Amino acid sequence: MEKYSFKVNNPNGLYATPINNIVNSVSSFTSNLSLTYGNRTVNLKSMMGVMSLGIPNKAAVEIVAEGPDEERAIKEIKRILADEEII
Repeated sequence: MEKYSFKVNNPNGLYATPINNIVNSVSSFTSNLSLTYGNRTVNLKSMMGVMSLGIPNKAAVEIVAEGPDEERAIKEIKRILADEEII
């Protein structure tokens, strides 16, 4: 199991464009991927699930990957978050 915790550092929070890029990118991984914000956890491969959280700026978020390609999945998620200026 790989975990990645971060604080959103974007005035728009975690908004549709980076969520879409993450969901599209991670859909090819076989690992189970989840995102937790507050007391809710959703499947990171679900655009609507992640959007339903309404993650604002300064929010603490945790991503968990479990499976054979978990390290690559977390690395890819970190890259996208940095490229989209979310972290």
